[in-house]
This record gives sequence, C-alpha cells and structure tokens, in this order.
Amino acid sequence: FVENEKSARRYLKQLWREMVIDNYKWYAIHKAEDQVKQAFLQHLRNGDTIGIISEA
Repeated sequence: FVENEKSARRYLKQLWREMVIDNYKWYAIHKAEDQVKQAFLQHLRNGDTIGIISEA
C-alpha cells in the first residue's frame, strides 16, 4: 500500500536490488479508496504480510 507506486518501486529497488518488483501487489492509497480499503482488510484477514509506504 503506497502513496505513489512509481516512487515506492524505485525506492525499494534501490534498497534491495535483487527484488523482483512484479512479484508484489501494489495498491495506490489515494485511488479508489473504498476498493483499496477492502483489499487492505482482506489481506489482514488472510494473515498476509503487508507494507505501507508514505511519501512523507
């Protein structure tokens, strides 16, 4: 869950060069907020590992 997918991908790739970006699901926090909220809650219910990246 990210504010800006492009900058989050770039940042994570700098930290972890071996990371395969396409192996992860990306949700832009400020787009389609109801759908993103439902996806967030579903991942929590499933016990999935999630991350949140802010531009701040």
